[in-house]
Amino acid sequence: MNELDFDTGDRPAVTLAQASRALKVDRLIAEDLRSMLGRVSDPSDELLLLRSFLSISSETFLAQDRSGRVLYASTGSTKLLGVCPEQLQEDPWSWIGHVAEEERVGVRAAVTEFLAGADDHLTLEYRLMPPGEPVRWLRDTLLAPAGAIPEIVFRIVQDTTQERLLREAEERFHGFVNAIPDLFFRVDADGRFLDCVNPGQLPLLAMSEAAVVGKRIEDLLPPGLAILARRALEAVMQGSPLEIIEYELPFEDQTHYFEARLCPDAGQACILVRDITDTRRSSERYLEVCEGERRRIGEDLHDGVSQQLVALSFRAHALEQRLDPQSRDAFRTLREDLEAVTRQVRSIAHGLHPVEVDALGLNLALEELAAGMSRTYRVACVTDLRGPEIGEPSVATQIYRIVQEAVSNAVRHAAPKHVRIALIHDDAAVELMVEDDGRGIDKNKGTSTGIGLETMRQRARRLGGMLKLEAAPTGGTRVVCRFLIRTTKGQET
Repeated sequence: MNELDFDTGDRPAVTLAQASRALKVDRLIAEDLRSMLGRVSDPSDELLLLRSFLSISSETFLAQDRSGRVLYASTGSTKLLGVCPEQLQEDPWSWIGHVAEEERVGVRAAVTEFLAGADDHLTLEYRLMPPGEPVRWLRDTLLAPAGAIPEIVFRIVQDTTQERLLREAEERFHGFVNAIPDLFFRVDADGRFLDCVNPGQLPLLAMSEAAVVGKRIEDLLPPGLAILARRALEAVMQGSPLEIIEYELPFEDQTHYFEARLCPDAGQACILVRDITDTRRSSERYLEVCEGERRRIGEDLHDGVSQQLVALSFRAHALEQRLDPQSRDAFRTLREDLEAVTRQVRSIAHGLHPVEVDALGLNLALEELAAGMSRTYRVACVTDLRGPEIGEPSVATQIYRIVQEAVSNAVRHAAPKHVRIALIHDDAAVELMVEDDGRGIDKNKGTSTGIGLETMRQRARRLGGMLKLEAAPTGGTRVVCRFLIRTTKGQET
């Protein structure tokens, strides 16, 4: 009898080709067998093709009669079950000793019951522990096609170890994700939401998964925020490793603050959204305390130390007039040094407490800052201020501090001849820019370090915007901050 023929006892021999045609389950090996057998007509070619296929298949194919006798076993049984085809034909249960001890009895009982005709389809999953080999998971599918070949049972055994490990890793990952009070989205390069990894947190945004997936950024976000999100997405698509946006959304009970982090992911982008309301409010209280201390120290310097130095300057001038000409020249130098210290203290007090921001408004305060920098550092510092006045004190103060830090960094470290401060409305957002023609960015040091730069970034995020440091067309450095604001009438721009 040909090795690919089954001896069915009283009935004529059945070839494996005929048997494979009886398989009706959606399994890869069954589909492959049916596909290949449909392309050959000569029975000898058919058997040769089957023999070649089964010798290289990663699955093990078995055919047994109802008594359990193995009629055929593919060569893959040696690697998968730990026993060769000859062993299986001699002892159909030779493989059961390799099944994990706590599962062995149950597996044997299930196979025995199936062979007795209990059902026409059974799938088992169990662990195999051959001596000296790693533990592996197997999926054992038993088939008895009704009415086709009632005396024969087919089995397809597959190694599912990697599949199992992957499934367990995915379960651990999803368990971890579900434990985090954050939202994870994937969007394509066009800004369309592909899926939501943690939809259980969508109530944070008062949305459902169906309302998000398939929509574009502009469909879900307010106009100004959509512009910022679109720019962040474009930056990520162009190679930026991380973009961060902070924004606020009004709810019935209160305004909530969120942080969105965007990073690239194989031609798409991942977005992590976190509710930072409590953290934001704690940060605002902390910054309010710090700003209050800055104001207090600035006022103390201006009203206390500065006034005392002015008084000393007057006394020094009066004393100078009483000295003889020879001593007067030496004393004049001392008086001028004292006056220089007085101006420096006043400048420090002014920086700690820029009264113009409160009294005159942000635009005039920025113009005064530019004029002061021009006088002190002898650079041409100019302003380009277009758009409505920003009347909210907390917002104006943050903008002033960003400009103050950026200009100070430029004039102290880049040796520029010109510095330009621009505050310009751009559709629904506002763009703040400080540009110089100094030495430019040191590529060896990068652009992400420094306390001053990190402070500016934090202030930009408090405004709900992004801050970037980039090379300017003039050869120097450009600091750009885009954000949403409210005008003095309270309208979002």
